[in-house]
Amino acid sequence: MSPLVTLPGELLACGGGQGITVRAQPSDTAESVTKLADLAAMRAQQFVLTSVGSTAPGSPRGEGWYRINIPATGWVNSRDITDSAQKTCALHDAIYGSGPRG
Repeated sequence: MSPLVTLPGELLACGGGQGITVRAQPSDTAESVTKLADLAAMRAQQFVLTSVGSTAPGSPRGEGWYRINIPATGWVNSRDITDSAQKTCALHDAIYGSGPRG
């Protein structure tokens, strides 16, 4: 995953071939608003950190949620996106694998 560093900014959906879920709130259990296909372009407005992590090998990664407003309004998990400058999900998939993440 290549995180978005500047907000607002552009993201791409990386759902391992399954697409990603846009949620009403920044939580895996929040109501689903819609589903976006892999490589769908999104516009992020805000980021909320929900789990602190580390870059040390073997350590858990941090996680958070981006609030998007294009093409839908809602929240997407940071594990399901990449910065649009990457143009593909190759780096994302090398870190997370290419299977569906939920």
